[in-house]
Amino acid sequence: MPRQRVVTSVLAGQLPQFSLLQSVRNLIYPANLQALQDALARFDLAEKLFERVDRLSGGERQRVGLARAVISNAQPLLIDEPLSALDPQRGDQPWTLCARQLTTARRL
Repeated sequence: MPRQRVVTSVLAGQLPQFSLLQSVRNLIYPANLQALQDALARFDLAEKLFERVDRLSGGERQRVGLARAVISNAQPLLIDEPLSALDPQRGDQPWTLCARQLTTARRL
């Protein structure tokens, strides 16, 4: 993960949904770039789309992982210490987004 770009790292959350050919194509030409940008924007990372993950701060790396979880549409989400490297100002943001995601999923 460290030498990957943010776009590749977040798209990895969708790999279980694709065949091998679709996975490779999606890594070269992202199929749903808007969903990817929306997931990154939720965690204030939209401008980091093509940054290398190893050049991000610890908190930004945590938020990239959370964006990957959001884009994966996994049910349920198992999150282990998602706030450990986040700035105190951003500490409530992931919980709010996860709660919103759970509420939306229950309505479907």
